[in-house]
Amino acid sequence: MDKEDFVNKILIVVIVVLTIIVAGAVYDAVKKQEDIKHIVNVSNKIIEDVKFMELDVGDIRDGELSEAPVVYVNEESKLNVLEDMINKGEKYEFKNPVGFDILPTAYLYKENGEIIQVAAIDGHQDGANEPYENFIICSSNKADVKKIYKVDDEVGEFIKKLYNDRYDDTIMIYDGYEIYGKVGYDVLSDMVLGEDNEERYEVKYNNYEKNKQLKDSTGEFDEETYEGYSVVQNTEKFAITSDFNLLPRQSKKLKNLPDKLKELEEQYTKVEIEEIDLDGDFKLEYVLLTQNVDTKSDEKVIKSKLQLLDSNYNTIATLLSWDASDEDGDSKDLVLTLDNVMYFDLNNDSKMEILAEAPIYEGLTVGIYRFNDGVLYGEKDYKVTIKP
Repeated sequence: MDKEDFVNKILIVVIVVLTIIVAGAVYDAVKKQEDIKHIVNVSNKIIEDVKFMELDVGDIRDGELSEAPVVYVNEESKLNVLEDMINKGEKYEFKNPVGFDILPTAYLYKENGEIIQVAAIDGHQDGANEPYENFIICSSNKADVKKIYKVDDEVGEFIKKLYNDRYDDTIMIYDGYEIYGKVGYDVLSDMVLGEDNEERYEVKYNNYEKNKQLKDSTGEFDEETYEGYSVVQNTEKFAITSDFNLLPRQSKKLKNLPDKLKELEEQYTKVEIEEIDLDGDFKLEYVLLTQNVDTKSDEKVIKSKLQLLDSNYNTIATLLSWDASDEDGDSKDLVLTLDNVMYFDLNNDSKMEILAEAPIYEGLTVGIYRFNDGVLYGEKDYKVTIKP
């Protein structure tokens, strides 16, 4: 090999090495940009359309977990600090993920049904010789992967303060019990009698029933059951402390079935329907009730169902269904009715939520559905049962 060939080969090797180094640097830069972009995207999803917040306080590992009621988050700006924390954080993988003391965990409910979980790990030492640092764990019910971010500030106290700031906001009372307004089903249970609750619930309420606002009143928090639990009395079927317009549009029960649904009268012993424009797009939606009595049975087992239909009478979803043949005793005489359903704009966005009441063995269950742009958010086809 002559000298010139040797030099050329050395040059080729140098060029290849430099190319690899530059390519690696470019890859690292792009990956870092993608990581930053991902963090920003995650944080934007956290604050976008969040309307409700729930809080767990305690150390999950030691079993000292306590829950706090769901509250409104009316102002997205309240979550901006949390967004900034995540944006400025750096993605992290624990080398020693044992022994977390997970402090307050916030559950952020979005309008589209997604639930973002934000858990705080403050002052954690990842290994014996590592410094104490702070972390945020972000996860979603729409994804399997948890994201962990190392942050400068402690998150636990911030989350608790964010929650407490919202706790004193809107109170909604359904049939005496507090209801939290999030999409999904709430089992409404009695509230414990005590001075704190007396101060919280004995305030002015705007009262409503279906399609009608009633005279306002001051709630009376008093004992109702032998176990020492209480409800808010001196309120109507639905009461709320806010004074915005909950009834931007009215529902109307139709006297006759539309022609397209006439055949249902041959399939069911009772069919009723009411119309309402839920999302304000000048197109009507319909809530359909169907009931059936099994005439072959001495007990006349009753089945009933509530469905939501679109403007063309196509089924969007079943809301509630009840097969009383699975129940015992007097429950066989109970049915779902359109009286179980009310429509209110719960968060002042000019869109009507559906409140569907379902009896249970003890207490009350209320489902809340949000309909927007042809999509229904909430738990569909809820099977009602009053079995203990």
